[in-house]
Amino acid sequence: MKKRNRRLLAVLCAVVTAAGIAAPAMTPVYAAQNEVTNEEAVNAEVMSAGNTKDDVDDSGNADEQEDVYSLKYITVDGRTAWYYANEKGEVDKDYIGVTDNDYGWWYVKNGEIDFSYTGLGFNDAGCWRIVDGAVDFGCTSVVDSEYGWWYVRDGHVDYSYTGIAPNEYGWWRIVNGQVDFTCNSVECNDYGWFYLRNGQVDFSYTGLGFNDAGCWRIVNGAVDFGCTGVVDSEYGWWYVRNGQVDYSYTGIAPNEYGWWRIVNGQVDFNCNSVECNDAGWFCIRGGKVDFDFNGIASNSSGNWCIWGGKVNFGYDGGVKYLGSTYLVLDGEAFCIDEQIGKGSVGFLELINPTISGLFNCGYAYDQYTVIGAADDATSLENMRQALYGILECNELRKAHGLQELKISNSLMAIAEYDTNASAYAMDHIGVFNVGENLAWGPSFWDPFDGWYTQEKADFDQGNYANVGHYLNIIDDSYTITGFAVNQKSAYGNTYGQVFSGMELEGDCFSVDDYCGFFMLYYNAVYNPVVLG
Repeated sequence: MKKRNRRLLAVLCAVVTAAGIAAPAMTPVYAAQNEVTNEEAVNAEVMSAGNTKDDVDDSGNADEQEDVYSLKYITVDGRTAWYYANEKGEVDKDYIGVTDNDYGWWYVKNGEIDFSYTGLGFNDAGCWRIVDGAVDFGCTSVVDSEYGWWYVRDGHVDYSYTGIAPNEYGWWRIVNGQVDFTCNSVECNDYGWFYLRNGQVDFSYTGLGFNDAGCWRIVNGAVDFGCTGVVDSEYGWWYVRNGQVDYSYTGIAPNEYGWWRIVNGQVDFNCNSVECNDAGWFCIRGGKVDFDFNGIASNSSGNWCIWGGKVNFGYDGGVKYLGSTYLVLDGEAFCIDEQIGKGSVGFLELINPTISGLFNCGYAYDQYTVIGAADDATSLENMRQALYGILECNELRKAHGLQELKISNSLMAIAEYDTNASAYAMDHIGVFNVGENLAWGPSFWDPFDGWYTQEKADFDQGNYANVGHYLNIIDDSYTITGFAVNQKSAYGNTYGQVFSGMELEGDCFSVDDYCGFFMLYYNAVYNPVVLG
């Protein structure tokens, strides 16, 4: 048996050699594999093809072995090539797929290795990258074929991969192993997050990109996670925090072109207001902070004094802007144009808007008050002079160890009303339930010379008949006062001071606080800072 096999092998080898047929070179799959020459491959296959039923042992497996198909280098119909054949040399011409032998994995078409084919091939183990008929196990890339574009890892299409992978044409969005040419989104791989247009990373794109997680700042195709600021794009101007548009942010944020008003993440170019961020409150014009602006600007909360584009919360005083006068308190501006014409009543109304009712009591005395007139007790200048009278009174009380009288806004109004009427009545009019001192004399005369100095001397000498003014001044039951002066009397000035012990909440102030507030108003009227 062995001798017959050797004779048959020798004959077949001689035939193959004589015909000049040689097997194509086939590269081993693994480097550790021993190289096999074409001649050895041919001899091995020919020897395999030469086996017949007579050559097998008595195990009964000959028929089963003859039905097993594999790659064989044989001659079929006068043509020698690598065929997908069984032990009997029968070629399965219907077979198309990938199979292997000792030299590699190969693409077979119609039963024969197709060395001209480059693309994808299939077998039960999956889909494979074929180059010149052989599986390219060194391929890890995106490859195109008649079946589409696929992600190949180590020669094998990786259906489990979803991400971004490159080839010589670019970087591509892969979903379950296949390029998704419909993808227009922001997706990631191990190198970062990228902007995809029609399935391909667009490295030329700078702007905004979207995915299910939100909207992202893209620079040269990649998400810029270092970006925090205002960016412009074809979708508008948006506030980006750590690379992502922050739709929750409302405030003011900068970019290289300025500081911008942001509402729900987007620049509001229609904003003309006063708005804030952590750095302060700013004047917005056309959505942008106007750092050149000096003047008065408003928002839903009121009017504000702006210097260099920013609310100056440290400023208290007067401002003249575009023909109007404002009293500024802690940066907030109150237009006092209407108040100025009311003299002192305009000031009193800032504390109590209804106080003008005290000048309209329904008595004939109402006619003697001409609000804001220069000689009236309600002129702003006469009120300033009247406050000096309260200061003098408190100094006299201190000499008696008495507490300082507070200033009542209401008693200031009552003193003005009474003093105006008394300039003509030359007596107490008795409209209000208050203690009252009155005096008439020239402008250079001090009424306390009579009310206090002269009457105290009488009191100290036991003459108590005409010391009522003195007793009002030193009465420890009185806690609040008001004072007024006018120039309506035939004697020159009329002076009036009223007293009470009934304090009303929101109506009574220390002398320092009340006088300080009054002087702010007074200076706002007569000496405002001009802006604009």
